[in-house]
Amino acid sequence: MEAQVARCAGLYVHKGEIVACVRLTEVPGWPVDLRLHTFGATARVGTGSTTLGS
Repeated sequence: MEAQVARCAGLYVHKGEIVACVRLTEVPGWPVDLRLHTFGATARVGTGSTTLGS
């Protein structure tokens, strides 16, 4: 199968976590580099802490 796009990304947003996924290929036919990173779904505002989605 031939890659149609050299780079793409997606986000999975859930109440407790956010997962970012990036797929990269520089040259058609070369292996695809897949990178995943998971973040906690809390944001600090000022001195307090707020949970996203609440």
